[in-house]
Amino acid sequence: MKTEYKIFYKVVKIILQRNVLNYCRELIEVGYDFYPPYKNLQQPLEKWKNKDFQNLASLVGISSSSIKRLFDRPGYEGQIKFTKQNLDVIAEFLGHQDWESCLKFFSQEIKELAQDSRIS
Repeated sequence: MKTEYKIFYKVVKIILQRNVLNYCRELIEVGYDFYPPYKNLQQPLEKWKNKDFQNLASLVGISSSSIKRLFDRPGYEGQIKFTKQNLDVIAEFLGHQDWESCLKFFSQEIKELAQDSRIS
């Protein structure tokens, strides 16, 4: 894979990680009546256990292995490709119609982050 594509996918993952986590934490914080273990998702990611990734996966609507791939968990690090279906589900979770509209929404942030020399 060409370097520019690797950077693009890495940047997109960073943006998705940040936004999925923030939106999930917002949902929990605003008082949704979540099953108590979901509150663990408010902890730093480093403290999460397997069940926490399963809980996030159930909120988003994709498999826990896809969530672990998104967050580069041990055994999943560096896996950057996702199915179109999973990308659409993540986009819908974030409030977008589909993956294309989500990508368009984040396009400026993607450009700015891709230009950051620390990403490559």
